[in-house]
Amino acid sequence: MAYYFRYIEGLVQSGDLHPERLALLTDRLLVFNDYKQVYGSQIVNGELHPIENPDSVDYRRLEIGLEPLSEYLERFDLE
Repeated sequence: MAYYFRYIEGLVQSGDLHPERLALLTDRLLVFNDYKQVYGSQIVNGELHPIENPDSVDYRRLEIGLEPLSEYLERFDLE
């Protein structure tokens, strides 16, 4: 995944790929390396993995066209 990060980033910057894809990749890489995630997209063992600066996560999500975290978590029956 890390190998393709810059490639995916370039596709997002050129408008050829939705920013959501980069957000998912970013969070996956962080979670796999035991860091807090940025966008709140990763659920591990039925729980939301910790988020870096959780008070501003909805702002970061909005910037790339994602719904608020609470709406995303409803799909998984999580709060």
